[in-house]
Amino acid sequence: MPLRESLHVHTWRCGHADGVVADYAAAARAAGMTVLGIADHTPLPDGRWPEIRMPVSALATHAAEVRAADGGGLRVLLGMECEPLPEYFGFYDEVLRGQAGCDYLIAACHFVADGRGGWDWPGERPVSARRYTEQAVAAIACGRFCALAHPDLLGYTPGPWTAEHTAMARDICAAAAAHGVALELNGYGLRKPRVADGAGGERAIYPWLPFWEIAAAAGAPAVVWSDAHRPADVAHGDELIPWARELGLRLVGAGDLVPALAR
Repeated sequence: MPLRESLHVHTWRCGHADGVVADYAAAARAAGMTVLGIADHTPLPDGRWPEIRMPVSALATHAAEVRAADGGGLRVLLGMECEPLPEYFGFYDEVLRGQAGCDYLIAACHFVADGRGGWDWPGERPVSARRYTEQAVAAIACGRFCALAHPDLLGYTPGPWTAEHTAMARDICAAAAAHGVALELNGYGLRKPRVADGAGGERAIYPWLPFWEIAAAAGAPAVVWSDAHRPADVAHGDELIPWARELGLRLVGAGDLVPALAR
């Protein structure tokens, strides 16, 4: 089944993707998509982690480019992928939602407090499942985000599923079900190098099957998005749709998450 919607798409402005907004819109139209959400990593007022985000000074121009791409049978929405840290919530409310007029925000726990005053990133070293869970559940409960991107991000670390991962998944999925925040089956994980599964084989970094079995049992809402970093990948991840249905996941659409689509 083709992927008709993705609210998780990046452009060159994040510093690790290719293509401008118009390129993604053209590719989405060619693929028969109906809804495209540009969700680059949000700028931050203190300039933290600049290697993966645009500066605040680029926000207005970026927003104008997204608005200009809307139409031609494709709804193009302005979103942002946000680190769900409370010190930035005022900025998200006042600047992203208020001044820039973002249609939606998604949360992603790329950086997790290491307990020593620093930050861990799952792509570089193991992250505390407990601290990751606390951050993810707080993001779901805060009411600012319509989805949690790649909630099984800890799959980046090679190795087996553990009891700690089970506890993590149960807490995140229960929170998502309670608050109506979607969990993202992320197509980008299928395009990244596989890792050792701890049992002599390999697995995708995500989606990580045990997480989604728990999500299905919890009745958590789920979405399949491409997390495209180049225009050619804008509709990739469609193979996850039948996989999700076989698991019994409750798939929801962009119209269930973004009020702007009702206008």
